[in-house]
Amino acid sequence: MEKSLLDELRDASRTSNTRKNIENWCRIETDEYGKKGKYIEWCKNHHIEPYPCSVSDFEEFLISVYEDGLSIGSIKQARWAVDSEHKRMDFEPPGQDSRIEILLAGIIRTKVQRGEGTINQKDAMTMDHIKKIKFPNIYIEIRDRALLLIGFAGGFRKSELIRIQIQDIKKIESAINIELPFSKSNQQAEKIEKIAIVYGSDPDWCPILSLLKWLELINESGGRVFRSINKFNRNGKSLSHYSVPMIIKKYAPQTGLDPEKVSGHSLRAGCATYMLDRGVPTHVEFI
Repeated sequence: MEKSLLDELRDASRTSNTRKNIENWCRIETDEYGKKGKYIEWCKNHHIEPYPCSVSDFEEFLISVYEDGLSIGSIKQARWAVDSEHKRMDFEPPGQDSRIEILLAGIIRTKVQRGEGTINQKDAMTMDHIKKIKFPNIYIEIRDRALLLIGFAGGFRKSELIRIQIQDIKKIESAINIELPFSKSNQQAEKIEKIAIVYGSDPDWCPILSLLKWLELINESGGRVFRSINKFNRNGKSLSHYSVPMIIKKYAPQTGLDPEKVSGHSLRAGCATYMLDRGVPTHVEFI
């Protein structure tokens, strides 16, 4: 069955990874092996209409996923994928019901108690950690310094950090605004999200000064801010989703953090920790 233009444009609002994860559960068309999405297959085998799905039917679906021995992450992904498709079709997402929240909490607790999974919470990387890092004044470390400081100061997700465009950085009085046309919570670009970052009191660890130094080095008027670098110190393509976690893990030993316990989310978690400790509101404005 061919997709309508409406469906194609709706799909375009999602990243390729998001579409792939949703299709794993909710693909209506058969793949090369003759299989549809796992949720669609389950509905077919149980003679249930997939959309809209009742809360009681969705409970049965999640229980079957649990009984199949899937990981905590996979079960959460199943709920998210089915909810996403319900929202796209203007149906009430069943996974947001309090009964599903209770069921999911019970599934997670049971799997953790049985040793079948862990609650995967990574360590936060704060400014105190970053200040322990010794950055040689060479090309790649200048990029990494700017990336870590901007990532922390703005509380960026890794996907947002790698997508920052030079032309989306606006200088304002005593600060800069970084505009995000797209983000995880704004995949359809309904509003422009502005992240305001102020100058740091210590010039050596100021996120804006570090960013400006990096921008001066790459000497470009547009395109992605954070890019790959080859052995000849030449800029390549934009960083991938895997690059940010690798950079954080690279410097983790200097900070006293375990590389296995940090991730691409550690800078955002560090920013949240800083604000909570000081009662500082988030610097996010929607227009």
